Amino acid sequence: MFDNNMEYDDEEIEQVRDALKDYYGTAAFSGFPMAVMDVVKVEQMDDEEVIRKAREAGIL
Repeated sequence: MFDNNMEYDDEEIEQVRDALKDYYGTAAFSGFPMAVMDVVKVEQMDDEEVIRKAREAGIL
């Protein structure tokens, strides 16, 4: 669904944002409570930063 060289529409960005929140939220409830701050940061990121963080996390 996601190609590293493509443009993403708003719906896809929100799917990626949700995946990042799940990723960090799971960490928060698995013994890393500071990851909750990462969930908050994801909500505030612009679209390009969401894509970059998702690539860094291995989601994309």
